[in-house]
Amino acid sequence: TKLAKPTVSRVSASIPSNTTVKKGTTLELTTSTEGAEIYYTTDLTCPCIVDSESRIKYTGPITITEDTTIIAYAVKDGYTDSKTTLFIYSVEKTDSKIGDVNGDGVVDISDVALIQKYISSLVTPDEIDLKAADVNKDGKITVADATLIQKYIAQIITDFDQFVSAKAKG
Repeated sequence: TKLAKPTVSRVSASIPSNTTVKKGTTLELTTSTEGAEIYYTTDLTCPCIVDSESRIKYTGPITITEDTTIIAYAVKDGYTDSKTTLFIYSVEKTDSKIGDVNGDGVVDISDVALIQKYISSLVTPDEIDLKAADVNKDGKITVADATLIQKYIAQIITDFDQFVSAKAKG
């Protein structure tokens, strides 16, 4: 009779699945099977597909910068591969900084460029922070918003409050 191979222990994560984390949080994957290698994907494909371009060998902490779904499993020669484990993380939504259209924490020319792309229909609304882009609070993203951000960057104005539309002020 042939003896059954031992099975690699399932992958576990340093943060429980279905958790909301701050942008930039690092996550560690581990398995209790010594010497096993961990593979994962972030596009909902199985990391068990050996020749897949999506398959990533785990070599160290994963930085979570956006809502992320990870499927991971572990392998070791002479063992049966572990079952896959699904980990889902949401990034905490922070309050928008007026003018910071791309959400990088800085109001700069890239925010102006993003508004211009949005106005030209080159990017979709989900690619920009609409609340941050509407600097004059008139309910629309227009050239006027981009112009105000440019004036802010050039230090012609120091804030956007004086330009908030009368409608938005109530």
